Amino acid sequence: MSGTVGIQKIAPPIMALMAGAFVCFYSVRELKVLGGECAGTYANESHGHQTAKLLNAMPREGSSRKVYMNPISKGHIPKTATE
Repeated sequence: MSGTVGIQKIAPPIMALMAGAFVCFYSVRELKVLGGECAGTYANESHGHQTAKLLNAMPREGSSRKVYMNPISKGHIPKTATE
């Protein structure tokens, strides 16, 4: 078994790679190293409500019967064919 490598030799490089990935992620995400900021439409709550209202008002095409978008969250549970 001369070809086997113990956990003592594998674990430190893996931990170092994970630490490096975390530092890169944190610096880009939180410290904004590459620049950028949160979009105004993302942070604006009224924009979300208006977008949802527009999406719900859009006509649905491709079916002879009414198509419910997000039926469970809208309170419409579809019936099975046997009912």
